[in-house]
Amino acid sequence: MRYKLVVLDLDGTIWDYPKTSSVLPEPIKLGKDCFFSGDGTTVKLREGIRDFLNACKDKGIYLSLASWNDPGLPSKVLEGLGLLSYFTHPKIEPHPYKDVMLKEIYADFAKDGIAISPSETVFIDDRDIMVQRVKSAFPDVLGLVYGVDFSSYYALKEMLLNRD
Repeated sequence: MRYKLVVLDLDGTIWDYPKTSSVLPEPIKLGKDCFFSGDGTTVKLREGIRDFLNACKDKGIYLSLASWNDPGLPSKVLEGLGLLSYFTHPKIEPHPYKDVMLKEIYADFAKDGIAISPSETVFIDDRDIMVQRVKSAFPDVLGLVYGVDFSSYYALKEMLLNRD
């Protein structure tokens, strides 16, 4: 199966912190693969995420986000880490309904004249309940739980992208 779209969560999935917008103060310093919050907390990108994002782009796979957050801080962090430009039609919204976000993502792509079906979509989150909610709405989506279905983005790259 050739996937056209990978939709990722942020907290606990792209980086190792559970809820950036509601817990952390503004970041005071950005590193290459981490940021330091105003309270001194270090938040790191998951190992291999940049490599995975680049590999998806190289294969023509669209990337998007479905994140339960207030958009301000996560968007600033993504931009500061040079990651925001990877994502098309990202949804960072203050509610847990990622199935609704995915529906909005499909609609936004359709407005661009790009048809993507659920069977061509991978949804990645660190919480099984979020994956199950998306799978309930879109049974043909490949739903993966970070840390359960794959242990690193290097492993995910092998699993999804190196089968062509």
